[in-house]
This record gives sequence, structure tokens and C-alpha cells, in this order.
Amino acid sequence: MKTHHWLIGIVIVWLSVLGGSLAAQTAFNKGLELINSNAAEAKTQLLIAQQEDPAFHGTYHFLGVLYLDENKLDSAVSCFQQAIALNPTNANKTKEMAYMRLVDVYLYQHDFERAFATAWEAFQLFPDNLAIKQN
Repeated sequence: MKTHHWLIGIVIVWLSVLGGSLAAQTAFNKGLELINSNAAEAKTQLLIAQQEDPAFHGTYHFLGVLYLDENKLDSAVSCFQQAIALNPTNANKTKEMAYMRLVDVYLYQHDFERAFATAWEAFQLFPDNLAIKQN
């Protein structure tokens, strides 16, 4: 019986993170499971999660990763910017990761001014992050 209460607690916490949408949670989890083995289906699942809960930063982060892999750099920029904007608490340090990926996209685009400005902003917010310091 203790396991049942523990499981319910985890579900409640996870649903609160995803705005209470079980469909968003399911699609997001499927997307993450598939991201390395079936990018097209992962993207489909993440787009479903985005539609079900447009306020969850994690969905935008991983869509940005997929767009970056597809060389759709403008879409990646948009997703990483949204992931940053929707993550005021830096949950699991994912805001820091989104900043670093955004810097990478700007570098791929040879937009060194934006890359520097974004890296500087990230450094100001997260001065203890070694990856940001080295970038």
C-alpha cells in the first residue's frame, strides 16, 4: 500500500509540473524515449505535448534540440528562447542548458554578436556554471 501512495505522489508532482495534463506528460515522456532512436516520432510526440501544455519549458528545449539536429536553426532559436522564458526557476538546471544551446545555434549561424550577448547574459545569471564560463 505504501508503494501506491508513493506512486500517486509522484504522479501529482509530475502533473503539477506539466500543468495537470496527462496527455502532455505521456507525449513528452514518449518524445524523450524516442529522441535518440526515432527523431521523427519524437518530434511528433513533443509537438503533441506542446499543444497539450504550451507552458512547459522542457518540451521547447527538446524540440529545439531536434530542430538543431535538422539544421532548422531559426526554429531551434525560437524553441530555446521559449524554453528560457518559461523556466524562471531553472528547474534541473535546464535553463542553463537552454542558454548554452542557444549560444551554439547563434555560433552555427555566425551571429557572434548574439552569441556573445547570450553567453554574457547566461554568465551573469549562472556564474558557477563551468560550461558557461568556458564558452
